Amino acid sequence: MSKTGLSGRISGIPALLALACFSLALAGCGGSDGKDGAPGPEGPPGPGGPPGGDGPPGAGVPGLGDIVIGNGSALTQAEALGAGRLVAEITAVTAATPPVIEFTLTTSRGGAVLGLAPSVLNLTLAKLQPASGGNPSQWVSYINRIQAGNFGPQALPQALQANTENGAAGTLVELGGGNYRYTFATNPANVTAPVAVSYDANLTHRIGFELRMSAPGNLIFPDNPVVDFVPATLAIQPLQKMIAANENCNACHERLEFHGGPRVTVEYCVTCHNPSTLDPDSGAILDMAHMAHAIHYGPNRAAPYEVYGFGGTLHDYSEVTYPQSVLFCESCHTAGTSSPAGDAWQTTASTAICAGCHIDGLVATTPDPVTGKSNYAFQHSFSGPLQDGTCVNCHAPGNTLGGRPVGIAAAHEKGVKEVTLIGRTQFAYEIISVDNAVAGQAPTIHFAINNPSNGTRYDISTDAPFNQGAASLNLNIAWNTSDYSNEGSAVAGVPAQPRALNLAYLRTNAVRQPDGSYIVTAPTVLPAAATGGVAVALEGRPSVLVASTGALANVPVEGVTLFAGAPRRAVVSIDKCNDCHEQLAFHGNNRANDIDNCVVCHNPDATDVRRRVGFTWASPSPVDGKAEESIDMRYMIHALHAAQNVLYGFGNVAHDYRDITYPQAINNCTACHEEGTYYPVSYTRRSVTINTGADLANWRDDVALTPNAAACWSCHQAAPDFIAIPTRAHIEQNGGYIPSPTDTSVTKEMIEARNNSAYIEACVLCHGPGGTADVRAAHGLL
Repeated sequence: MSKTGLSGRISGIPALLALACFSLALAGCGGSDGKDGAPGPEGPPGPGGPPGGDGPPGAGVPGLGDIVIGNGSALTQAEALGAGRLVAEITAVTAATPPVIEFTLTTSRGGAVLGLAPSVLNLTLAKLQPASGGNPSQWVSYINRIQAGNFGPQALPQALQANTENGAAGTLVELGGGNYRYTFATNPANVTAPVAVSYDANLTHRIGFELRMSAPGNLIFPDNPVVDFVPATLAIQPLQKMIAANENCNACHERLEFHGGPRVTVEYCVTCHNPSTLDPDSGAILDMAHMAHAIHYGPNRAAPYEVYGFGGTLHDYSEVTYPQSVLFCESCHTAGTSSPAGDAWQTTASTAICAGCHIDGLVATTPDPVTGKSNYAFQHSFSGPLQDGTCVNCHAPGNTLGGRPVGIAAAHEKGVKEVTLIGRTQFAYEIISVDNAVAGQAPTIHFAINNPSNGTRYDISTDAPFNQGAASLNLNIAWNTSDYSNEGSAVAGVPAQPRALNLAYLRTNAVRQPDGSYIVTAPTVLPAAATGGVAVALEGRPSVLVASTGALANVPVEGVTLFAGAPRRAVVSIDKCNDCHEQLAFHGNNRANDIDNCVVCHNPDATDVRRRVGFTWASPSPVDGKAEESIDMRYMIHALHAAQNVLYGFGNVAHDYRDITYPQAINNCTACHEEGTYYPVSYTRRSVTINTGADLANWRDDVALTPNAAACWSCHQAAPDFIAIPTRAHIEQNGGYIPSPTDTSVTKEMIEARNNSAYIEACVLCHGPGGTADVRAAHGLL
């Protein structure tokens, strides 16, 4: 998997538009043409023109009507952009042996897609073999090939692989209006090569297809249509064995695209990625369940999951950095409208499915010389190999072993998942009110720690979760909400951090109320710099004895933030973060699941300097060559997801994020941002410190990036030099400032004064909504 993942947007055309807009921006934003002259006198009216005749018929707006597609190369790029993602649907199965299907193909605007070339059509045909011998049901393809081992270790001389039938092998008939009929060349009732596949007309069968088109048609291929039917009656069924919804995959991946692009839906992929499909070069099992588990387990797997693709390309998935705990099976498997069997993982299993993660337990017999297929067993640490089909004998719901639950769901409820669920069900922070949160006064805060499971409130002085282990609790007071700087917070040696009322202070000074809540007053008044809104954030980690280990663990609890005065702007969504992360929890589970909690510390004036003890700009960290790095939220998150930064955390430990494998295109701003919040901000926003200078408590001597430069450059610095260098020049040509961290010739005080046009960003002129290089268009968010 590449570090930028796979894009589901129509990326090619917007990329060309972006380059064009970028060229315009370079040419048009940099300098002045001088003042316009005064308007001249109005000229006399000109003579009337001759009467006009009828012009040629217009083509209309490309994509609004029917299109002729051929193999995709017959389209113009304008037509492809106008047509958008094609929509394909199998509407009928009219014969079973060989199958005959009818399907429709339209543009996203409803126009008919005409003249489809048979050669771009590739189809799958499979049956659903019912569950037997303790193993779950499985897809069996009628269309297969024998693939020889030609690359790498060649673990198997050859192996069976499911395949597709090309449309040129059967008969494609165009019925008009975007309707087509296809007759398969493959007859499922008589499949003998390369291996025999039995036929039962009473079983569920699945047909699906892809369109593998040439450019620019390759930009608009449709989602894969599939249909389930019973050949004996030709009755179409609801889709069977739907255990993972595409929306669950795409919540993190945006749009999965594999094998050159046109294979994108789980229900289509499983017809080939079934238990009989193997990679002869690596010996890897390519069944969807095993493969998906192995890929997401990444470097945690006992053996790397490696697959040799077309042309012998090695895909080593041991580099994948899955952004949540693999114990959350529900992230992919949840029963719902599009995945009715989403909970089947709790009651069905096989050795190959489990070995996707637990590969060290898989035991295989000698492979079949033709198919490469082995019989499997599973070796536990406490007993000899248990044969395939016996997993659910022990791992059925409700079963126990040695007094501990061992059902599949229960067995996965440990570690990160266990403490996360404890935090969600047994703890809820609440800030009821904040008073006197203005300069010159000491804020008074009314808060509570609730137990949602029984409706009570915790006593932080006596209840165990706040009086054992590494428990913590903090009320953080921050200002100003337009852009936090926390100037005057007087936290020694710590730039720009909020004032914190910690657990020890709260135990001593917070007054418990009759309803179990607390009222506490801060020990000092807010400084004169607190001229805007004030935020109070409640965060911390109870310490709880967990059942799976019998040991104390830090429990993440969702933080809460209350604003006194103007609220902080909301530009990203925690729900979007958790599409990938399931639940964000950092700093030892101290801070969880609340972006407003994060930004009070991760603000424009803050860096990780206090965690880089012993390093200076003259003697920087050997990890990244720096003495400090910005931890401003916009800079940090963009750089982190672009695999561009190193941050030092508690204990002066370096966290190197340069190996991050982001699971989708980095230019998809909407993966995190709320709609429209990715546009340039005003040049009056606060600049972003990259060197805190000689006086950590005084921002004025800092070296800083201008606000939009910080957001954009943190991501765009990842580009190759031939793109990054002119991009940087473009940013600086238009008021942005991206200095070397040790260049103190321009200080943050000078930038914040905004009296020098060289540091006043004009980004919004071109990159704002509707501009010549609108961010939305330039990033392909069409």
